[in-house]
Amino acid sequence: MAKKRPLTLITGASSGIGLEFAKICAKEHHDLVLVARSKDVLKKIKKELETTYKATIHIIDQDLLEEKSISSIEAKLKRKKLIINNLINNAGFGTSGLFEKLPLEKELSMISLNCSKLVELTHTFLPQVIKRKGRILNVASTAAFQPIPQMSTYAATKAFVLSFSKALHEEVESKGVSVTTLCPGPTKTNFDKVAGMDKSSLFSGPGVMDAQEVAQIGFDAMVNRQSHVVAGMQNKAGALLTKLVPMSASAKIAKKLMGKK
Repeated sequence: MAKKRPLTLITGASSGIGLEFAKICAKEHHDLVLVARSKDVLKKIKKELETTYKATIHIIDQDLLEEKSISSIEAKLKRKKLIINNLINNAGFGTSGLFEKLPLEKELSMISLNCSKLVELTHTFLPQVIKRKGRILNVASTAAFQPIPQMSTYAATKAFVLSFSKALHEEVESKGVSVTTLCPGPTKTNFDKVAGMDKSSLFSGPGVMDAQEVAQIGFDAMVNRQSHVVAGMQNKAGALLTKLVPMSASAKIAKKLMGKK
């Protein structure tokens, strides 16, 4: 009798690291629930993954920032009688610039998507993950390790994700469940354009990683039930350095790296 394939839910699955997670999971014999805003893009990904990897792909076109978006996702899965094994919280975005000049509405939307919706998704589907003794992977950032002037809100949201995820990992580990936090540095995705950093040296240097490589690191850490992983040696070194430097000094260093706006 063939082993039943695990069902993995991935948010932000239409591009970047989220899309690479989908490809890796399908290749590793997972069935998938892919969540993103664009139905047309999701349809193309569904066809590609089902053809290439013989996986069963369920798509949900949903803007997570909409009211009751998570309960809508939950209801759709219930109607299909689907219970997930694994949850990958990948959806999120960033902004850059002086906080006083950034639109408040966008900053609040970022906090909602990066933090509140991640918590709501985790709380909603954790009982299913516990039932299946599955895994949760939350995507944070190396920005989580220090305050970053001109990305003040974004860095704070990722610090929240890291702290929340590591604490939750300790809570559920005894139940056979793991919560892994992936902390990528600059990665080749659309993040830099959305954040207004596409001309920044941070996204054009030798340390910029490929989205597929980052996703593979995250997937492997999730499978091995690690509490967190930093993607790439250069980023690992930077994360270690933040532990050795006072937070005030770390913020000043980050300010110089970001340059003037």
